[in-house]
Amino acid sequence: MKFIKTVLSKVVIGTAGAVLAHGAFAQTSGEGSASASLESYVRKVVNQNPEVQASWRQLQVAMSDVDIARGGFRPQVDVLATSAYTDRNYG
Repeated sequence: MKFIKTVLSKVVIGTAGAVLAHGAFAQTSGEGSASASLESYVRKVVNQNPEVQASWRQLQVAMSDVDIARGGFRPQVDVLATSAYTDRNYG
């Protein structure tokens, strides 16, 4: 669980850095609709930043590992089928 929190914090920090960078960009460029373009800018940064993508993938892997670990506590069903044939041709 600590690993998931660490990876999630990296994703949030990377996104926050993009938001702060965009805020400085919006103030210097005089953008009127900063909120609409802020969302598109953050989406662009998240999609193009390899560090954020790697952190996101690590988070997904960690979450699937948690699901796998929890699977050991769920009920299990075992099925066993057998068949036998004996040819009793004595004559």
